[in-house]
Amino acid sequence: MQHSISRLCLTVTRATLDRARGGSFALLLILALMTFLTSSVYAADGDLDTTFPNPGLNLNVRAMTLQPDGKILIGGDFTWVWGTTMNRVARLNTDGTLDTSFGDPNVSGGQVRALVRQSDGKVLIGGEFTSVAWATMNRVARLNSDGTRDTSFNDPNVSSLFSTSVYELALQSDGKILVGGSFMSVGGQSRTGLARLNSDGTLDTAFDANLDLSLIH
Repeated sequence: MQHSISRLCLTVTRATLDRARGGSFALLLILALMTFLTSSVYAADGDLDTTFPNPGLNLNVRAMTLQPDGKILIGGDFTWVWGTTMNRVARLNTDGTLDTSFGDPNVSGGQVRALVRQSDGKVLIGGEFTSVAWATMNRVARLNSDGTRDTSFNDPNVSSLFSTSVYELALQSDGKILVGGSFMSVGGQSRTGLARLNSDGTLDTAFDANLDLSLIH
């Protein structure tokens, strides 16, 4: 495609210049046309959007989700964004700058690996963390739309004798939450690799997939 456009521009340029016999106005028009066509090729889908800045995170992003308003929720290992303390969850504006209306949730004890935004704007997070806003929240928590901890969501106490992490979260239409990862118990009851929480964070005891943990990666 790029070569075809280049040949087309060269052909048009020669023909126009021959007719214009050195006319400077025609030359300017052709140069503008070539610039437009070439930039269209190099700005094709999949190219880096240079208008989106580097947010300057100090560590990795492990999960992200796009809000309906175009803002971007991110979660991971990081502890600051754009020079501002943001412990493992932050929200960016559509232009990549930090959304300062979303406060530091102070997620600690491990990284965030999963993010799900609810229709009411609240945000479910999952990962390896053990605390959110200085409250015990083992591997799953819910944030309000401003980044504060949703205190109506109970600690689900996702745990294991070994390394424990939540890798996936899925929100059902009834508000219940599917949790997948590397764990052996939830809410003090045996649940291996997969569990379902009620909308308040308590274990849905009616759901038990009884998976083999060795098959969960």
